Amino acid sequence: MAISDAMLSSCAVFSGSPMKPVFNAEGKVEEAANTVISAIEI
Repeated sequence: MAISDAMLSSCAVFSGSPMKPVFNAEGKVEEAANTVISAIEI
């Protein structure tokens, strides 16, 4: 997980895109989906 976080951070810096980690706890799919939706401001 640490390697994927580092790669995501590097890609975000390189492309100038913001990054938002979304935690998907077991049984809380709707909460994770709402986090993604609010992050992209739909």
